Amino acid sequence: MQFGNIVTILVFAGAGAKAWYQPTAGTTWDWQLQVLINPTAAVQVYDIDMFDNTAAVVTDLHNRGKKVICYIDVGSWENYRSDASKFPASLLGLKNDINQVKDLVGNFDFAVSEQSFQYGEYSFLVPFIQANKPVFEAEYSWKLTQFCLQAIKLNFSSIRKKNALDSYREACR
Repeated sequence: MQFGNIVTILVFAGAGAKAWYQPTAGTTWDWQLQVLINPTAAVQVYDIDMFDNTAAVVTDLHNRGKKVICYIDVGSWENYRSDASKFPASLLGLKNDINQVKDLVGNFDFAVSEQSFQYGEYSFLVPFIQANKPVFEAEYSWKLTQFCLQAIKLNFSSIRKKNALDSYREACR
């Protein structure tokens, strides 16, 4: 099968785990790509930048009972990133690739999407929910009242963030 788009993947940090953690539809999350991480959000999963954070940050989040997604961009060359082959991969997430969801849902463990409600693209992501796989979804300019009812109905894990992807977070649940 030939793919028209390059896929960005996310990797769960979980070295030493006895069993792989598999998030399910409706899992709560926060997406913080800015350093320093605010570790106090009332969520189950954090999505943080793998390159800019240390193992100590991941350990701290794990000690707080959080699962951690270490964000990496595999679909582009970034000269400031370390070699991508130096990290363990447990789970894979599909990011912002709605046109291939039906073909790829079986190959990925979750989806990350930005502004799918604002752009009317959320229905493309429903196959993940039907497979009991979470859709971690972020909106930036819409208010919670503009998308949360639909997000909750669909069992999306939707949040409102600032474009900086810092610790600011408003959640639908």
